[in-house]
Amino acid sequence: MEQGTITDLIARTSHSHGDESDRCHAGRPRKRPASGILIDGIFFSVALAALVLWAGSPVFRTVAATFVAIVFEALPFMLIGSVAGGLVEVFISQERMSKIFPKGKKGVLLAAGLGLIFPVCECAVVPFVRRLLGKGVPPGAAAAYLLAGPVVNPVVLVSTGVAYSLDWSFAFLRLAFGYMIGVSVGLMVGRVFGADSNRILLHQDAAHSSTVSSCSCTHSHCHAELFAAGPSTGNARRIWDALGHGAGDFLDTGRFLVMGAGVAASINVLLPRHLFTGLAGSPVLNIGSAMALAVSLNLCSDADAFIASSMRLFWSFSSQMAFMLLGPMLDIKLFFMYRAVFRGRFIVFMAVMIPLCVMLAALGLHVFAGGGRG
Repeated sequence: MEQGTITDLIARTSHSHGDESDRCHAGRPRKRPASGILIDGIFFSVALAALVLWAGSPVFRTVAATFVAIVFEALPFMLIGSVAGGLVEVFISQERMSKIFPKGKKGVLLAAGLGLIFPVCECAVVPFVRRLLGKGVPPGAAAAYLLAGPVVNPVVLVSTGVAYSLDWSFAFLRLAFGYMIGVSVGLMVGRVFGADSNRILLHQDAAHSSTVSSCSCTHSHCHAELFAAGPSTGNARRIWDALGHGAGDFLDTGRFLVMGAGVAASINVLLPRHLFTGLAGSPVLNIGSAMALAVSLNLCSDADAFIASSMRLFWSFSSQMAFMLLGPMLDIKLFFMYRAVFRGRFIVFMAVMIPLCVMLAALGLHVFAGGGRG
């Protein structure tokens, strides 16, 4: 082939690729917010300083081991949620999704129980909910599934029953409270934020959802660049695109998982346990201590019941329930992952309403159960 022909081919390819890239990124911001870059920089600077200064310390090794355990426990579930979200993005149209999730109270009531069909843990639900919102699912329904999905599912039902020596009444009670809190917060989200998902999604997510069907972009790269290889037509191509969407979500939320795991591991190791277990005298303080520990431990909803049941000597029946309700809905790891998807106003709203609803549910259970230990 002549040199001129090669040059022309490269020029045409580059021009075509540039046009495609322009189309992919049109209408959505490409730069990350300065605050996000600053937070990333501070976190990794502190982590690097700790590694240099205390690498040989037994405490640092314990923090590092806890950090690795949290990350490796969460990553498989987050990957599952990301892939599931990618499949939803490619194979389910917005029109069909709107039929599955009707607007108003019906959509919230349905979404809160969807975990019975699509069981997920809290690590998997965040990227999945991002895709649901991108498909036009109302914020109230999305919030209901975000909170109730990791609690109201058969895996959690079985694990809770086993943890409490096959006391299935406790397991079903957990699912009932999880459903009620999911519905309550979902209805409040629908009332405060309306039916427009753009009011709770970050700008890049909103823009992404509007352009994804035409250019198949992730939030920082075009799938034409990242997934250029592979099948070119048919369902194989669509599956390949779905994996590309999933990879983008996985990478976007992954760094927040790492930051959250680092903070959680540090608190888990450095904070004395007696701060959480020495408050048995007051129901509010006892429940509050269980909720604080749930936020800091970052346990998976499939396993947290075993920790709660081991704390029966320290916590009341209602405190154990509060621990198992709040952890899958709001912990340090999730807070950082929420930052990858939602606007600050929505995160603040959830950070206030979720603990409030859990506290009210636990206090109601305390009155009903007489304050006894499980």
